[in-house]
Amino acid sequence: MRESALRAARLRRLAQRQDRLAEEDKAQEEKREYKRRYDGAARRWVSTIIALPILFVTSYYLFDRLVLGKKPKSLEKYREKADRD
Repeated sequence: MRESALRAARLRRLAQRQDRLAEEDKAQEEKREYKRRYDGAARRWVSTIIALPILFVTSYYLFDRLVLGKKPKSLEKYREKADRD
């Protein structure tokens, strides 16, 4: 009788330990998955923040050149100045 109670207690502890380990593994996997998704979103966000100013400035200058007809800046006066020195 006592041995069967001890055996049942051991089996119960073993099952509890296995359940706890399974929950820990699941929590670690969820944490890994969350970090993977977060890193992807962070990468896209940083890329967007870097690309937007470049896009705005280049589109502004292209608009000036193509629609308003402004000529691009010339470097001739700087080249002449460099040749004199």
